[in-house]
Amino acid sequence: MAGFALAFTGLTQLFNLLRVMEKVDFGEAWVGSAVVYGPFQEFGTRVLQERPHWRVAIPQIVAEAGGDVGLQQDIVDGLAAGGGDAPMKIALKIERRVKEIITAKGIIDTNNYRGSIATGKTENEVFGKSAAKSRPETVATGR
Repeated sequence: MAGFALAFTGLTQLFNLLRVMEKVDFGEAWVGSAVVYGPFQEFGTRVLQERPHWRVAIPQIVAEAGGDVGLQQDIVDGLAAGGGDAPMKIALKIERRVKEIITAKGIIDTNNYRGSIATGKTENEVFGKSAAKSRPETVATGR
């Protein structure tokens, strides 16, 4: 998945805290799918209309985080403790929202793609979880 910049509207204090603590290991979390045709669903092809779900879900979750005092506190607590579980909480929210959008847009593929979306602490963990949930013939290779 391509990188993206998170923009937390209205969180000036959190932004300033992040600048001060930029050397703190905030931790990371990944969310994705090992299914090779996922990008075709997201971006479309010459014959398949694009049906964005990742590009819709991520800004929605970022906007929600701006109004979620509990999540903001998790982020601050995580920074103060040298990490924390805030990245995983955000990744799980993204996973859930992507699956909701896939369902709402009718991206039906016998539930293989939707079911393959996984979250983990590393890219390899996510790929392994996703591949295990997917039909073998649909899993991307050559990583």
